[in-house]
Amino acid sequence: MPAGQSITKNSITRAARIYNTNTAAAKALGISTSGFRKACLKHSIDSPSNRMNHGQEKILTPAH
Repeated sequence: MPAGQSITKNSITRAARIYNTNTAAAKALGISTSGFRKACLKHSIDSPSNRMNHGQEKILTPAH
């Protein structure tokens, strides 16, 4: 993405869904990893790293 051009919330959301890491999503958008993380926070988007952290939570299911 050329300097000075803003990235849309839709672009950030798509990158967060498609890529498995914040680094990969940021690289695809042409921004820094910290910039991607801040954009996710600003727009309340669940980033790949957040998904990974949530996915590590143990889910208990009732015995059948």
